[in-house]
Amino acid sequence: MAWLRAIYPPQGLPSPEHLQEVECLAREFRMEALLHQMKLGIAASFDLSEVAALEQEAMRRGAFDSPIASIVLEAMSEFALDELKEMPGYNDLSVSVKLQVARQRVALLERILEHDRADLESRHGASTKQKVVRACVLAHPQLFRACPEGLR
Repeated sequence: MAWLRAIYPPQGLPSPEHLQEVECLAREFRMEALLHQMKLGIAASFDLSEVAALEQEAMRRGAFDSPIASIVLEAMSEFALDELKEMPGYNDLSVSVKLQVARQRVALLERILEHDRADLESRHGASTKQKVVRACVLAHPQLFRACPEGLR
């Protein structure tokens, strides 16, 4: 975390009450740079106890469908599970938030693998890196989803 804060000092973020609204507008108008800066700011100034407090406040208000802004979940999914578990406040998060983050982490890793796979195939054919990726997918099939051939 200290390394992340040194490289990316906390960005100016909207208040937690307005975070979902700003995210909605940024996604609607395809402001990718703003979304990226928001994720960096969230990750650099990350405190899971604040996320847990936001979740509890949203539950008190009755916002059960999406108590935490999806950009916060995306920022959380950038961290490895071991890193998240070490952060203060991790145990205060609800199981549903932990599962959402895990699902987004898997989706992120799948996108990275798919991008690397396509990039490698276009350049070198079957390279060493691709063989390692394939071995990981074969060793842990429960962690990776694949689109059926008929739906591609």
